[in-house]
Amino acid sequence: MGLLQRLKHDLKVGLATLRHGTAQAAIRALEETELLRIRLEIRGMSASEGLIFAREANRLSGFCTTLKSVDSSKRSKNSKTHARSLNRK
Repeated sequence: MGLLQRLKHDLKVGLATLRHGTAQAAIRALEETELLRIRLEIRGMSASEGLIFAREANRLSGFCTTLKSVDSSKRSKNSKTHARSLNRK
């Protein structure tokens, strides 16, 4: 094999290696980008689930407060009625 042929072959192999390395780096970058997107999506889901849980907790605490106020108003009405009935006897 002549000197020029070897040089030409080495140059082609070098370029092929460079292209292969560049392709691998691009693939790695795409994989990392996809992993980052998935992580951010999971964090976003966690944050939105936390927001949903907070809303439900607020709604339920408001519901419980409403129940307590209704229950206490019934108790006060019942206690007044009971006091009246005791006074009548």
